[in-house]
Amino acid sequence: MEMDTDIRPTQEDVAKKFGWEDEYNNGKLNLWQKVKPKLWSLFEEPWTSRGARIISIISISCIVLSILCFCLKTNSGIRQVGNFPASEYVYFNNNSVLIKSMRRQNINLPRSPTTTTTSFIIQFFYLELACNLWFTFEFIARLLFAPSRSRFIKNPLNLIDLFATTSFYIDWILTNNFLNNNDSLECLNIMRVLRLFKLAQHSSGLKILIQTFKASARELILLFFFVVLGMILFASLIYYAERLEYNPENQFESITVGMWWALITISTIGYGDSVPKTRLGMVVGSLCALMGVLTIALPGKFFFCDFKQ
Repeated sequence: MEMDTDIRPTQEDVAKKFGWEDEYNNGKLNLWQKVKPKLWSLFEEPWTSRGARIISIISISCIVLSILCFCLKTNSGIRQVGNFPASEYVYFNNNSVLIKSMRRQNINLPRSPTTTTTSFIIQFFYLELACNLWFTFEFIARLLFAPSRSRFIKNPLNLIDLFATTSFYIDWILTNNFLNNNDSLECLNIMRVLRLFKLAQHSSGLKILIQTFKASARELILLFFFVVLGMILFASLIYYAERLEYNPENQFESITVGMWWALITISTIGYGDSVPKTRLGMVVGSLCALMGVLTIALPGKFFFCDFKQ
Protein backbone atom coordinates (compact mmCIF):
# COMPACT_ATOMS: atom_id res chain seq x y z
CA MET A 1 0.00 0.00 0.00
CA GLU A 2 1.43 3.32 -1.03
CA MET A 3 2.38 5.88 1.60
CA ASP A 4 1.83 9.60 1.45
CA THR A 5 4.69 11.66 0.10
CA ASP A 6 3.66 15.04 1.50
CA ILE A 7 6.33 17.67 2.14
CA ARG A 8 7.29 17.68 5.79
CA PRO A 9 5.85 20.69 7.62
CA THR A 10 8.14 23.27 9.20
CA GLN A 11 8.34 23.75 12.97
CA GLU A 12 6.26 26.89 12.60
CA ASP A 13 3.52 24.92 10.79
CA VAL A 14 3.57 22.27 13.50
CA ALA A 15 3.31 24.91 16.26
CA LYS A 16 0.35 26.49 14.44
CA LYS A 17 -1.31 23.11 14.07
CA PHE A 18 -1.07 22.43 17.82
CA GLY A 19 -2.02 25.99 18.79
CA TRP A 20 1.39 26.94 20.18
CA GLU A 21 2.18 29.90 17.88
CA ASP A 22 2.86 32.36 20.69
CA GLU A 23 5.18 29.98 22.52
CA TYR A 24 7.05 29.23 19.29
CA ASN A 25 7.46 32.88 18.33
CA ASN A 26 8.72 33.69 21.82
CA GLY A 27 11.02 30.66 21.88
CA LYS A 28 9.35 29.27 25.00
CA LEU A 29 8.36 25.78 23.85
CA ASN A 30 8.75 23.30 26.71
CA LEU A 31 9.92 19.70 26.39
CA TRP A 32 6.39 18.26 26.06
CA GLN A 33 5.50 20.75 23.32
CA LYS A 34 8.60 19.67 21.40
CA VAL A 35 8.05 15.93 21.86
CA LYS A 36 4.26 15.69 21.40
CA PRO A 37 4.23 16.56 17.63
CA LYS A 38 6.91 13.93 16.99
CA LEU A 39 4.91 11.28 18.84
CA TRP A 40 1.77 12.30 16.91
CA SER A 41 3.67 11.93 13.62
CA LEU A 42 4.73 8.39 14.61
CA PHE A 43 1.13 7.19 14.69
CA GLU A 44 -0.57 9.50 12.18
CA GLU A 45 1.96 10.43 9.47
CA PRO A 46 3.75 7.32 8.10
CA TRP A 47 5.87 9.31 5.65
CA THR A 48 7.70 11.35 8.31
CA SER A 49 10.20 8.78 9.62
CA ARG A 50 11.30 5.16 9.55
CA GLY A 51 9.69 4.53 12.96
CA ALA A 52 6.40 5.90 11.67
CA ARG A 53 6.60 3.55 8.67
CA ILE A 54 7.22 0.57 10.96
CA ILE A 55 4.21 1.47 13.12
CA SER A 56 2.11 1.91 9.97
CA ILE A 57 3.15 -1.54 8.71
CA ILE A 58 2.25 -3.09 12.09
CA SER A 59 -1.16 -1.40 12.00
CA ILE A 60 -1.87 -2.57 8.45
CA SER A 61 -0.79 -6.12 9.33
CA CYS A 62 -3.08 -6.16 12.38
CA ILE A 63 -6.00 -4.89 10.30
CA VAL A 64 -5.46 -7.60 7.69
CA LEU A 65 -5.05 -10.35 10.33
CA SER A 66 -8.17 -9.17 12.20
CA ILE A 67 -10.30 -9.25 9.03
CA LEU A 68 -8.90 -12.68 8.08
CA CYS A 69 -9.79 -14.04 11.51
CA PHE A 70 -13.29 -12.60 11.20
CA CYS A 71 -13.80 -14.36 7.85
CA LEU A 72 -12.05 -17.66 8.53
CA LYS A 73 -13.55 -18.42 11.94
CA THR A 74 -17.02 -18.86 10.34
CA ASN A 75 -15.69 -21.77 8.26
CA SER A 76 -16.99 -25.13 9.50
CA GLY A 77 -13.53 -26.65 8.97
CA ILE A 78 -12.13 -24.26 11.56
CA ARG A 79 -14.97 -24.23 14.10
CA GLN A 80 -15.40 -27.12 16.50
CA VAL A 81 -18.06 -28.88 18.60
CA GLY A 82 -16.34 -29.67 21.87
CA ASN A 83 -13.03 -31.19 20.81
CA PHE A 84 -14.21 -32.27 17.36
CA PRO A 85 -14.13 -30.28 14.10
CA ALA A 86 -17.55 -28.99 13.07
CA SER A 87 -16.88 -30.12 9.47
CA GLU A 88 -17.22 -33.79 10.57
CA TYR A 89 -20.73 -33.06 11.88
CA VAL A 90 -21.63 -31.20 8.70
CA TYR A 91 -20.44 -34.16 6.61
CA PHE A 92 -22.45 -36.53 8.81
CA ASN A 93 -25.66 -34.50 8.44
CA ASN A 94 -25.16 -34.22 4.66
CA ASN A 95 -24.72 -37.99 4.28
CA SER A 96 -28.26 -38.92 3.22
CA VAL A 97 -27.57 -42.67 3.01
CA LEU A 98 -26.31 -42.80 6.58
CA ILE A 99 -29.19 -40.64 7.82
CA LYS A 100 -31.83 -42.91 6.19
CA SER A 101 -30.16 -45.98 7.70
CA MET A 102 -30.18 -44.46 11.19
CA ARG A 103 -33.82 -43.37 10.85
CA ARG A 104 -34.86 -46.94 10.05
CA GLN A 105 -33.15 -48.01 13.28
CA ASN A 106 -34.90 -45.22 15.25
CA ILE A 107 -31.57 -43.60 16.18
CA ASN A 108 -31.68 -39.91 17.10
CA LEU A 109 -29.87 -37.71 14.64
CA PRO A 110 -27.61 -34.86 15.83
CA ARG A 111 -28.57 -31.55 14.28
CA SER A 112 -26.19 -29.65 12.06
CA PRO A 113 -23.86 -27.37 14.05
CA THR A 114 -24.25 -23.62 13.79
CA THR A 115 -22.25 -20.72 15.14
CA THR A 116 -24.42 -21.07 18.25
CA THR A 117 -23.50 -24.71 18.92
CA THR A 118 -19.83 -24.39 17.89
CA SER A 119 -16.84 -22.30 18.82
CA PHE A 120 -13.85 -21.25 16.75
CA ILE A 121 -10.37 -22.62 17.43
CA ILE A 122 -8.75 -20.89 20.40
CA GLN A 123 -5.69 -19.82 18.39
CA PHE A 124 -7.88 -17.44 16.42
CA PHE A 125 -9.05 -15.82 19.63
CA TYR A 126 -5.47 -15.21 20.78
CA LEU A 127 -4.59 -13.76 17.39
CA GLU A 128 -7.60 -11.42 17.53
CA LEU A 129 -6.74 -10.50 21.11
CA ALA A 130 -3.19 -9.53 20.12
CA CYS A 131 -4.50 -7.40 17.24
CA ASN A 132 -7.06 -5.66 19.43
CA LEU A 133 -4.50 -4.96 22.14
CA TRP A 134 -2.44 -3.19 19.49
CA PHE A 135 -5.52 -1.26 18.26
CA THR A 136 -6.26 -0.23 21.86
CA PHE A 137 -2.70 0.97 22.43
CA GLU A 138 -2.66 2.81 19.10
CA PHE A 139 -6.01 4.53 19.73
CA ILE A 140 -5.01 5.69 23.23
CA ALA A 141 -1.64 6.95 21.96
CA ARG A 142 -3.23 8.88 19.09
CA LEU A 143 -5.82 10.33 21.48
CA LEU A 144 -3.11 11.50 23.92
CA PHE A 145 -0.88 13.02 21.23
CA ALA A 146 -3.64 14.52 19.03
CA PRO A 147 -3.45 18.29 18.35
CA SER A 148 -7.13 18.56 19.35
CA ARG A 149 -8.83 15.75 21.25
CA SER A 150 -12.31 17.07 20.48
CA ARG A 151 -11.65 17.02 16.71
CA PHE A 152 -10.00 13.62 17.08
CA ILE A 153 -13.08 12.11 18.76
CA LYS A 154 -15.43 13.66 16.18
CA ASN A 155 -13.49 12.16 13.27
CA PRO A 156 -15.66 9.39 11.70
CA LEU A 157 -12.65 7.10 11.13
CA ASN A 158 -11.66 7.36 14.78
CA LEU A 159 -15.22 6.61 15.88
CA ILE A 160 -15.22 3.51 13.67
CA ASP A 161 -11.91 2.47 15.24
CA LEU A 162 -13.34 2.96 18.75
CA PHE A 163 -16.55 1.00 18.07
CA ALA A 164 -14.71 -1.83 16.31
CA THR A 165 -12.23 -2.22 19.16
CA THR A 166 -14.78 -2.03 21.99
CA SER A 167 -17.04 -4.55 20.21
CA PHE A 168 -14.32 -7.18 20.63
CA TYR A 169 -14.11 -6.62 24.39
CA ILE A 170 -17.91 -6.50 24.78
CA ASP A 171 -18.21 -9.78 22.87
CA TRP A 172 -15.48 -11.37 24.99
CA ILE A 173 -16.92 -10.25 28.35
CA LEU A 174 -20.54 -11.15 27.60
CA THR A 175 -19.68 -14.51 26.06
CA ASN A 176 -17.57 -15.60 29.03
CA ASN A 177 -19.89 -14.33 31.75
CA PHE A 178 -23.47 -14.17 30.53
CA LEU A 179 -23.99 -15.81 27.16
CA ASN A 180 -22.61 -18.83 25.37
CA ASN A 181 -21.75 -18.29 21.71
CA ASN A 182 -25.02 -16.54 20.95
CA ASP A 183 -25.55 -15.72 17.27
CA SER A 184 -27.10 -12.34 18.04
CA LEU A 185 -24.05 -11.44 20.11
CA GLU A 186 -21.69 -12.48 17.33
CA CYS A 187 -23.34 -9.87 15.11
CA LEU A 188 -21.17 -7.40 17.04
CA ASN A 189 -18.27 -8.81 15.06
CA ILE A 190 -19.61 -7.03 11.97
CA MET A 191 -18.36 -3.80 13.51
CA ARG A 192 -14.80 -5.07 13.05
CA VAL A 193 -15.16 -5.18 9.27
CA LEU A 194 -15.50 -1.38 9.35
CA ARG A 195 -11.89 -1.30 10.49
CA LEU A 196 -10.96 -1.56 6.80
CA PHE A 197 -11.63 2.17 6.62
CA LYS A 198 -8.61 2.64 8.87
CA LEU A 199 -6.45 1.85 5.87
CA ALA A 200 -7.26 5.37 4.68
CA GLN A 201 -4.84 6.64 7.33
CA HIS A 202 -2.02 4.80 5.57
CA SER A 203 -2.92 5.31 1.90
CA SER A 204 -3.01 8.55 -0.08
CA GLY A 205 -5.20 6.84 -2.72
CA LEU A 206 -7.94 6.01 -0.22
CA LYS A 207 -7.76 9.55 1.18
CA ILE A 208 -8.32 10.92 -2.33
CA LEU A 209 -11.29 8.59 -2.79
CA ILE A 210 -12.86 9.74 0.50
CA GLN A 211 -12.35 13.39 -0.49
CA THR A 212 -13.99 12.62 -3.84
CA PHE A 213 -17.07 11.23 -2.09
CA LYS A 214 -17.23 14.36 0.07
CA ALA A 215 -16.91 16.65 -2.97
CA SER A 216 -19.61 14.65 -4.79
CA ALA A 217 -22.00 14.55 -1.83
CA ARG A 218 -24.65 16.69 -3.54
CA GLU A 219 -24.61 14.54 -6.69
CA LEU A 220 -24.80 11.33 -4.63
CA ILE A 221 -27.74 12.67 -2.62
CA LEU A 222 -29.46 13.61 -5.89
CA LEU A 223 -28.82 10.11 -7.24
CA PHE A 224 -30.30 8.58 -4.08
CA PHE A 225 -33.39 10.81 -4.40
CA PHE A 226 -34.00 9.80 -8.03
CA VAL A 227 -33.51 6.10 -7.23
CA VAL A 228 -36.04 6.24 -4.38
CA LEU A 229 -38.46 8.24 -6.54
CA GLY A 230 -38.15 5.76 -9.42
CA MET A 231 -38.42 2.80 -7.07
CA ILE A 232 -41.75 4.01 -5.62
CA LEU A 233 -43.11 5.07 -9.03
CA PHE A 234 -42.33 1.84 -10.88
CA ALA A 235 -43.32 -0.34 -7.91
CA SER A 236 -46.77 1.24 -8.01
CA LEU A 237 -47.01 0.95 -11.81
CA ILE A 238 -45.96 -2.71 -11.92
CA TYR A 239 -48.35 -3.60 -9.08
CA TYR A 240 -51.38 -2.30 -10.97
CA ALA A 241 -50.13 -3.24 -14.46
CA GLU A 242 -49.95 -6.92 -13.49
CA ARG A 243 -53.62 -6.78 -12.40
CA LEU A 244 -55.14 -5.26 -15.54
CA GLU A 245 -54.87 -8.56 -17.44
CA TYR A 246 -55.55 -12.16 -16.48
CA ASN A 247 -52.41 -13.22 -14.67
CA PRO A 248 -52.62 -16.34 -12.47
CA GLU A 249 -48.83 -16.26 -11.94
CA ASN A 250 -48.73 -12.70 -10.61
CA GLN A 251 -45.65 -12.33 -8.38
CA PHE A 252 -46.32 -8.74 -7.30
CA GLU A 253 -48.56 -9.25 -4.29
CA SER A 254 -47.99 -5.75 -2.95
CA ILE A 255 -46.26 -2.46 -3.77
CA THR A 256 -43.52 -3.29 -1.25
CA VAL A 257 -42.67 -6.42 -3.27
CA GLY A 258 -42.63 -4.19 -6.34
CA MET A 259 -40.14 -1.88 -4.59
CA TRP A 260 -37.65 -4.73 -4.33
CA TRP A 261 -38.12 -5.55 -8.02
CA ALA A 262 -37.83 -1.87 -9.02
CA LEU A 263 -34.64 -1.35 -7.00
CA ILE A 264 -32.98 -4.43 -8.49
CA THR A 265 -34.06 -3.40 -11.99
CA ILE A 266 -32.95 0.25 -11.64
CA SER A 267 -29.55 -0.87 -10.35
CA THR A 268 -29.27 -3.07 -13.52
CA ILE A 269 -28.73 -6.25 -11.47
CA GLY A 270 -31.93 -8.14 -12.27
CA TYR A 271 -32.00 -11.29 -10.13
CA GLY A 272 -35.05 -12.63 -11.95
CA ASP A 273 -36.90 -13.69 -8.79
CA SER A 274 -39.81 -11.39 -9.70
CA VAL A 275 -40.75 -11.05 -13.38
CA PRO A 276 -43.69 -9.23 -15.04
CA LYS A 277 -45.94 -11.59 -17.01
CA THR A 278 -48.38 -9.24 -18.76
CA ARG A 279 -47.70 -7.04 -21.81
CA LEU A 280 -48.26 -3.84 -19.88
CA GLY A 281 -46.05 -5.13 -17.07
CA MET A 282 -43.27 -5.81 -19.58
CA VAL A 283 -43.54 -2.24 -20.88
CA VAL A 284 -43.25 -0.92 -17.32
CA GLY A 285 -40.23 -3.20 -16.74
CA SER A 286 -38.55 -1.93 -19.91
CA LEU A 287 -39.05 1.71 -18.91
CA CYS A 288 -37.74 0.94 -15.42
CA ALA A 289 -34.58 -0.64 -16.86
CA LEU A 290 -33.98 2.34 -19.20
CA MET A 291 -34.51 4.77 -16.35
CA GLY A 292 -32.00 2.79 -14.28
CA VAL A 293 -29.30 3.05 -16.94
CA LEU A 294 -29.76 6.82 -17.25
CA THR A 295 -30.01 7.42 -13.51
CA ILE A 296 -26.85 5.47 -12.68
CA ALA A 297 -24.82 6.78 -15.62
CA LEU A 298 -25.43 10.55 -15.39
CA PRO A 299 -23.93 11.25 -11.90
CA GLY A 300 -20.87 9.21 -12.85
CA LYS A 301 -19.57 12.11 -14.97
CA PHE A 302 -19.62 14.50 -12.01
CA PHE A 303 -17.99 11.91 -9.75
CA PHE A 304 -15.19 11.34 -12.28
CA CYS A 305 -14.56 15.09 -12.60
CA ASP A 306 -14.31 15.47 -8.81
CA PHE A 307 -11.95 12.50 -8.63
CA LYS A 308 -9.77 13.94 -11.39
CA GLN A 309 -9.52 17.29 -9.59
